[in-house]
Amino acid sequence: MRLLLILCVLVVPGLAASQESRAAAPDAGMGQYLEHFLAQPPGPDDVLPFGASMTRPEQLSGELPKYTPEALAARVEGRFVLQCTIRLTGEVTDCLNLKPLRHMDKAIMDAVKTWRFKPATLKGHPVAVRYTFAGKYTLPAKKR
Repeated sequence: MRLLLILCVLVVPGLAASQESRAAAPDAGMGQYLEHFLAQPPGPDDVLPFGASMTRPEQLSGELPKYTPEALAARVEGRFVLQCTIRLTGEVTDCLNLKPLRHMDKAIMDAVKTWRFKPATLKGHPVAVRYTFAGKYTLPAKKR
């Protein structure tokens, strides 16, 4: 028990300090990418993490994920979170399901494959980015 308390005292102040430094410079991780970008724009295969100094990608087309019969029968509601790459072409690729939604994963992934975007921009130049998508599903109201 004493060991646990000692570890908490030693570790927690370090965590607080690192969180404060992150809060003071929220875009610090983008610095290295921005410096590299200013020296030489990224190539078509380079993917940057989406950051505050970029314009958001704009969805141009694509289907919304529809409730599956299994999800309706199981009365599934909740949130999903995906992290995907939006390419310079606007195509969405390399999706990672960070927060799955039971009985809906395949429907969500199939819908995402149809999405097309105007790419994000950095300093006025289009860039491929890793982008996080989140959505919420609520059961449709019952018809009377």
